[in-house]
Amino acid sequence: MGQSVPDSNARVQAGSLNSNRLFFLDFIRVISILMIILYHFNIQLLEQSPAAKVIPGLVIFHQAIGDLGVTLFIMISGVALMTSSSSRFSAVEFYKKRILAIFPSYWLAYVVVGCVLFLLRGAWVGDSQHWKFLLTLTGFDGLTFYRDLNYYLIGEWFIGFIIVLYLLFPVLRRGVLERPILTWVLVIALFLVLRHYYSQIFVLGENRNPLIRLPEFLFGLCFLRYVSRFHGIAFWVSIICLAVFAFWYPPIPMQVYGIVLGIAVFCFLSYAAERSSLPAGFINATETAAKYSFLAFLVHHQIIYVLLPRFNAATLTAVEVYVLFGIVTFLSFVAAKLLYGPVLKITEALRAMLYVKENSPAIDTSTRVLSILAAVLGLAVVASTFFGVFHYYSPVPWWDEWDGYIGFYRNINSGWLGGWWVNHMEHRIVTSRVLFWLDIYVFGGQHIFLYIAELALIAVMAIVVWRRYYQGSTNKAPNGWVIGLTLALLFSWVQEEILRWGFETTVLSAYMFALLSVAQFSKFDEPRGKPLFLSLVFAILAEFSMGNGLMTFPTLFALAVICRRPIREMVYIAATWAVMWGVYFIDYSVPPAVHPEMPVVMLAMAFAKFFFVFLGNPVGALTNNGVVLCFIIGAATFGLASWLVLRLYRSNSITAYRAFLIGGYGFVVLSALAAMVGRAYYGPEGALVSRYTTGSLLGWLMISLLAFDVARSRTTQFLAVAGSIALAAAIAPFQVHTAGDNSHLYKHKLAILAHKIGADRPKLDALLFPAAAHRHFSDLATYAEKNNVALYGKGWLKDAGELTYDPAKRNDALCLGAFDSVGADEVGPVLKGWATENPVRSTEMLIVIADESGRTIGYGVTGEARPDVTGAIRGNPKNAGWTGFTTQPAQNASAYAYISGQFCKLPRS
Repeated sequence: MGQSVPDSNARVQAGSLNSNRLFFLDFIRVISILMIILYHFNIQLLEQSPAAKVIPGLVIFHQAIGDLGVTLFIMISGVALMTSSSSRFSAVEFYKKRILAIFPSYWLAYVVVGCVLFLLRGAWVGDSQHWKFLLTLTGFDGLTFYRDLNYYLIGEWFIGFIIVLYLLFPVLRRGVLERPILTWVLVIALFLVLRHYYSQIFVLGENRNPLIRLPEFLFGLCFLRYVSRFHGIAFWVSIICLAVFAFWYPPIPMQVYGIVLGIAVFCFLSYAAERSSLPAGFINATETAAKYSFLAFLVHHQIIYVLLPRFNAATLTAVEVYVLFGIVTFLSFVAAKLLYGPVLKITEALRAMLYVKENSPAIDTSTRVLSILAAVLGLAVVASTFFGVFHYYSPVPWWDEWDGYIGFYRNINSGWLGGWWVNHMEHRIVTSRVLFWLDIYVFGGQHIFLYIAELALIAVMAIVVWRRYYQGSTNKAPNGWVIGLTLALLFSWVQEEILRWGFETTVLSAYMFALLSVAQFSKFDEPRGKPLFLSLVFAILAEFSMGNGLMTFPTLFALAVICRRPIREMVYIAATWAVMWGVYFIDYSVPPAVHPEMPVVMLAMAFAKFFFVFLGNPVGALTNNGVVLCFIIGAATFGLASWLVLRLYRSNSITAYRAFLIGGYGFVVLSALAAMVGRAYYGPEGALVSRYTTGSLLGWLMISLLAFDVARSRTTQFLAVAGSIALAAAIAPFQVHTAGDNSHLYKHKLAILAHKIGADRPKLDALLFPAAAHRHFSDLATYAEKNNVALYGKGWLKDAGELTYDPAKRNDALCLGAFDSVGADEVGPVLKGWATENPVRSTEMLIVIADESGRTIGYGVTGEARPDVTGAIRGNPKNAGWTGFTTQPAQNASAYAYISGQFCKLPRS
């Protein structure tokens, strides 16, 4: 179907199987499109009224006529691709031609049909998740429509389907030309295996799955080379098969029967078209109809949807049905003819972009513009991320930090040095514990140091990438692109869990040390002693940063093999690898893990889905955690990286800089595999968690730089620049979340306040630690309270529960505010109000609650957003709201803001 907008040289006489244009292809193409239009026409009539008269032929030879039409189209595509590809085949050139053959027609038809339907219906198709328009732009909206509503309008599922077959064509073509029997054996084996386990692997219908329909496509690829030489025999065999099928349906699966029937019909029609003496007018009409068939296919279904509901299907006579079908077909081809001229113009414009001359100034200009945009984007991402870190800063330990931070302090403070070594879950986090120790003992335990450390770790990774680029790149890229792309990806807020949580120095340390290890190992032009030693040291540090750091050693070993390094280097790596993995598991406590039982095939599919979704993880932030686009991006980037590495290895073209990029991406891939082994059992959604995003972003950066460095032409370099910026720009809108709602941080403060003053709120505690382990959380919090650990040792939290109201220190001129209300929850009294210093300063303040006698009975803390106060009070105090808890009845209580050692009463409102 994608061949219906022909290349300019595709106009040759009929009758020659070796000509550039074969008449039988046009003949079968027209028959196929008529079959598909007829099928959809009849189905629509029956949907409107089951008693409606239809045109005979909805089922032919025991198969739906639409399915047979699609089968013929798939075979046509295979034949046409083999006739249009020269002996000097280039995959890049092939894909350019396919882009020109499909997308101008598809895009224009979509816009026109969409606008017409918008005028008729008053609304555009789709939902509020605008990222899904990427599926429409790339032609995959119809193929993925079964999963969720999107912006699908035209092309059915076939556009995405045929694009997948086109992606596979270079490999299949080589197999057909060089190993046809082996290729058929592999395709049939794949077909049989997939069919056997289909319900365990796919949700997509079988007839829409490109992998299931590979045999039909492969037959088309083989037709001219292996079948047409026996055309006469094939014709008579097909006649016999069709005669049998007319009266008998063989006891075989429908999908297998559809392949056999399609081959028989194709052979019959192709022979009949080529060997029959047809009038010149018929041939010309057929070729004309074939020229417009792709566009007619694109629009016909919407014409049916708009036109047929205007008629009462139940009352239409047989003649009227035929007339109506003729009108639908006529309108489909008229619309195609009207669109054809603009399509050609768009095609030529796109051709000029795809085939721009190497010496064209437009390439340099466009690359410079994109480089500037990349630099601006990178700086904007960094600035907004820095703001986001400030906006979400909190000194309150969260989740793993209670064990890994407070618990770690308790361990080493008790004199147990094993606290440095004991594994946290499945991870050794020694390097991060050094940072935790510094944060507590040197910087006061306020987490400020940890947040700065996280940004510094990312900055180090960026600097390492830049240094290796400037030291060894083959193709010099624009500085703005290299710097901007690095910043835009590595500092992206899509990894928000990493950047909003100081404990995640563990993740960043592992990636940083792994990158430093690969950077040192890839210094092939320097004396090997120091770089090799440092690479092993950094690999050890990566291993003791997080569990995926274990993958640094296999990364180095694989890199040594790929780069054909001396055996002694491989021995050094392998020996250190064995020793350090052994050390890692000394006194290792295996975390409990119960994985659900799964059939082998389902488990393999679960692993594959998780792996590719991991590699495409950043897109999940924009797609409401949709796995489809993440899977596609992950598979595409992995495929590109694999092809680049294989190409470089076979040509022995891996330079030191390229080795660094390959090693960096390799570590990301092995990290994905490591996560897959432990997490894939619970679905691909598990690969979308934000803490996995850092690796994917680093992987995208490595691939982008490698693609540019490998590119042989300026056009390909431009595509590498444009493609990478497109990826970075696609996730850039997520930066708006750096200014998102941070009200949960105030609830975190209330949780630790309530616990310390003896008014514990388990529901609030559950925001900080799993509710099922509340007793363990309480033990850790109590220890921190009694020993003034970290934030418990200073400021409002230290005073809470210890400070008591002193009337002699009362000074009501120090504050502005109010005591608004006294309520209650399931635990006890809850007090509300607002307070700020006078003059206004937005600082945290402890609120002391006293009863009528002046006895302290509770405490509160400011920090809650109060837009009413911000708008009404001069100085616009932010987050002036306070909430307090008491351990005694508080109906007649008074509230005091504690400021600089004095108490300022907050009047009742």
